Amino acid sequence: MDIKIATIGERGTTWQDVTIDEDEDEEEETMLTEEEGMERYDAILDENGPIEVGGGSFYPSDILKNCDDTRYRKGFSDFADTLACCGEPVEGWV
Repeated sequence: MDIKIATIGERGTTWQDVTIDEDEDEEEETMLTEEEGMERYDAILDENGPIEVGGGSFYPSDILKNCDDTRYRKGFSDFADTLACCGEPVEGWV
């Protein structure tokens, strides 16, 4: 299933395409842990690679976590809600 995720930042809203695999043959669904959910969210934020700043390279997920943890957690919460609404089996953390 293809969905779009919105990331709201100081420079406006960006949209990213996310594909959620659905395996109909799987009898027992594996629950997605919060840690795995964060890894997926970070991967989406970092999909364009690191940002060069002042001679250093930094991934967007690390910048957001360290500079505006509240915005990072809000974005992750929205991402987790989207996963749950799309039928992704989450482990009670949404």
